[in-house]
Amino acid sequence: MSAGESEIRIVERIVNTDGDAVHFIWTHHPAFGSPLIDEQAQVILPRDAVAFNVLRYEQNRDEPLESFEEEVTSVRLPSGNRKNLLKIDPRMPDGEACYIPLMSAHEGAAGIFNPNLNLKLLLEWDHRTFLCLRYWSNNDGEMYTVALEPSTSWFSDIQDCIRHGNCISLQPTEERRFWMKIRVEQP
Repeated sequence: MSAGESEIRIVERIVNTDGDAVHFIWTHHPAFGSPLIDEQAQVILPRDAVAFNVLRYEQNRDEPLESFEEEVTSVRLPSGNRKNLLKIDPRMPDGEACYIPLMSAHEGAAGIFNPNLNLKLLLEWDHRTFLCLRYWSNNDGEMYTVALEPSTSWFSDIQDCIRHGNCISLQPTEERRFWMKIRVEQP
């Protein structure tokens, strides 16, 4: 970002130059750390976001997909602990990583607000292409990070994506375009 500017805009294009159709997952990985991330910072998620516990799904793919949906304020971690995705956990020597895709039907917008810094980071993206926001965090002694990752799928495995119609498929010569903005504000 240049001095005096508060927004970065990314525009991408992908083209299938092969003779066969291709299926893929497309994800961006914006990750944020200190000084933006601390215990007072708040995560801003899409207004209608529903957590999809993909790690539980991968242990039992035969259950209905709805059985893996959870409230963003009470996601079950592999340890059995519950996590509120709107809050950032304190840094701890034995902290825990969290990976949860979020499904959202209405908007591609998320961010982090840190009242101590009077700073809000907002991420907006092409929601028609990237239907999912992958939330990833870690709060152990080595890494203290929150990632808000626009993605085309809430599944980790391409075969699951294909089976559930949750991936991008491009026919020969077909192309897709995508945009994402990252903006910093002082509320």
